[in-house]
Amino acid sequence: MNVKLEKNRIKITFKSQPRLFPVVRSLPGSMFSRESMCWYIPLDVLAASSVAHLAANGFTVEPEVHAAVEVAEQRDMAIIASGEAQNAPFLSSL
Repeated sequence: MNVKLEKNRIKITFKSQPRLFPVVRSLPGSMFSRESMCWYIPLDVLAASSVAHLAANGFTVEPEVHAAVEVAEQRDMAIIASGEAQNAPFLSSL
């Protein structure tokens, strides 16, 4: 049950356990990759609460995930605060 950073998104891996599917599915932006057989969530302003939720449910979160989440949160909050969210480029983790 691991949470890692992969490119510009967060990768969630775990062995199939029915109790964990609702935990991961409930995360904003969660998507399952059939190719990689893992879940992904976007690295955005909502990632901090998602990562905390995963940790509270027994997932091991790698240190670089916490650092990347903090940077993404600061970036997104700065965009929102500046009022330029309407003109900001759309960055997708897909």
